[in-house]
Amino acid sequence: MKSKVLLSSLVLLTLGLTLFAMPVRGADTYLANIKADGTITLTNGEAHEVNVHTEFMAMVPREISAGGTYTATFQGQANVTLEMEYKYAFSFEGNLTINEYTFPVEFTIYKSFGVSYTGVYTATGSLTVTIMPISAEGATWVMMHGYINSYGDLPAFGWCGVYAKIGEWAQAFAAWMPGTPTIPETSPETINFYAARLVNTTLVELNYSGADLYIEGLWNVYNVTFIYEPGVVPGNYTFKVELLVDHGEGNLRVTDNWKNFAITITGIDEIKGTVIHYCVRQVEIIPMGDVSSRSGPGIPDYKVDIWDLVHAAKAYGSTPVMMNLDFSMDFNFDFKIDIYDLTTIAVNIGESY
Repeated sequence: MKSKVLLSSLVLLTLGLTLFAMPVRGADTYLANIKADGTITLTNGEAHEVNVHTEFMAMVPREISAGGTYTATFQGQANVTLEMEYKYAFSFEGNLTINEYTFPVEFTIYKSFGVSYTGVYTATGSLTVTIMPISAEGATWVMMHGYINSYGDLPAFGWCGVYAKIGEWAQAFAAWMPGTPTIPETSPETINFYAARLVNTTLVELNYSGADLYIEGLWNVYNVTFIYEPGVVPGNYTFKVELLVDHGEGNLRVTDNWKNFAITITGIDEIKGTVIHYCVRQVEIIPMGDVSSRSGPGIPDYKVDIWDLVHAAKAYGSTPVMMNLDFSMDFNFDFKIDIYDLTTIAVNIGESY
């Protein structure tokens, strides 16, 4: 079920392209999932090398056969931003060239360690890419994680997760607080936030009604309050759940080439946010449990391994008052990391997707 500010428009870079490497589009392309590994150099007065291990979607020239692995060059730019206290977003946009064929791409990676710079950089590098075609029939499983950044007209912060089988069913959750995130000097005794859960799916499709992913159904919305006993964190606590919306009609839409999402539910203001990780797979199932990697917590690496279990074990027992509560690990959405969540990861160790 899982998981930034991305650049708002695609700028096609033409400098350095030959007549034989012009971008192609339209009927001459097909939608594909691209797995990319390699190194990209960022330059802006100083140079930084960034290791890339990611996946994204793009329209690929039909002259490039699907299912193959290729050596590609990337030319474009990267916008590096500090998204959270410990997590940097690298938003790339530009052109990918395979043989003599060039096509536009956009993708974002995240780093938790070894980064101390921000800004816009020229980006060039060599990548090994594997191209997998996507069709409405074959792309059966979807996983998406995102950060919430607005609730109605108010800024907000929170998390959203989707785990779905296209054409059949979906799980979708969201938890958020209106306002700007702050780190209190002392642990608060009360934490209040909103939560939403999709309880009945009526439609889940790719490339539907102008959205990359569209989920429609009935939602419950809750007002959740954790009350902590004063003393040692985490301490004892109780929590209250008030039902605000009972089976309200609503939808979740992922748009802008998997950059942004919005949740509209009857009875509450619209929730909006930024996609930080997504995956579309023609596989039997996407395993639950990929919540971290060597790059840091909250950065999936398309496999469930010991890094995921260690990350969850460190957060065991955490609740919303604690900084290490990661909703992407709360697989049953009960607002705490417990034995259910660790077991979910443990039974899937060794699985990849």
